[in-house]
Amino acid sequence: MLCMNCRWFVHEDDGAQMDEGTCRRHPPTATYDPESGWAHSVWPHVDWTDWCGEFEAQAPKGRGIDEWR
Repeated sequence: MLCMNCRWFVHEDDGAQMDEGTCRRHPPTATYDPESGWAHSVWPHVDWTDWCGEFEAQAPKGRGIDEWR
């Protein structure tokens, strides 16, 4: 039941380490940067070996989540 096997885990392919990503289980959190004056949306960053109580297994490869349930 690790993040790497969860349907909500998204690996960030932006030069981040292979073992990092974001959790998309809940909406992003809005943050404000007073230096730039801009608001940003932030998804929680997680390690792929993290876990939580809201784990849902990924759909098998090649099948949509609606077919799997």
